Amino acid sequence: MSTSARFYLKISAEGLLEYYQGRKQFVRVQTFQGYSLRFRADHLRRWVTPHGIDGVFEIRFDEHRSFKELVMVSRGPVSSGGGGGQGGGSRGSRGGGRPGGFSTSV
Repeated sequence: MSTSARFYLKISAEGLLEYYQGRKQFVRVQTFQGYSLRFRADHLRRWVTPHGIDGVFEIRFDEHRSFKELVMVSRGPVSSGGGGGQGGGSRGSRGGGRPGGFSTSV
């Protein structure tokens, strides 16, 4: 059985420079379910625009709790009034509780 989590992420073009220049390698977000997770910034490359990154993402893990994929669910801020900024948000689309496997970096 695979596990997934959703989060909102907004990083300006200027903020992305820290990743491209190698000063940062990981992005830390707070999921809509309320827990924190961190993953390698290079997983976001396909969604970088001249304005940065702005959207709702779903990170998926396989049955061994290893990174499987990252998909953009929608562009722009969360319509339900979820938070702005990096990793903002308050409500998840899947059940509560902290699933196992999210304490390690992917």
